[in-house]
Amino acid sequence: MIDENRLDKKLKYAELFSFYSELLTDKQKDVFQLYCYQDLSLSEISEDLSISRQAVHDAIHRVENLLDVYEQKLSLSKKFNTRQENIQEINNVLIQMDKCVKLISKDKQMAKNNNICDLEDKLNKLKQQVDKIDI
Repeated sequence: MIDENRLDKKLKYAELFSFYSELLTDKQKDVFQLYCYQDLSLSEISEDLSISRQAVHDAIHRVENLLDVYEQKLSLSKKFNTRQENIQEINNVLIQMDKCVKLISKDKQMAKNNNICDLEDKLNKLKQQVDKIDI
């Protein structure tokens, strides 16, 4: 359980780092990349960078705090994830519409009589999803 929480935390900060790394100093980026992406221990990082273990610990926590502040103010990660969800929903609707179009093209009268696909509803749903995308 503790490992899952640690992994979730690392994944969260890795994602935030991908959005906000350019706002950090080079030293902060170096420490955090070694910690997060190379999965080095604090001792290994301190040896590699010739700084104290405490300095590594402080730098990692400082970066995590900065990443949280940047996300609270800018919400780039949240906006990106929302867009990705909306795009996935659009793709799902398009797949459904494609199936409907194929059915209609096979037998227009059958599709109409049995109300197999309501393209207008699907198009409206697609339009709603497109409107949600904040570009």
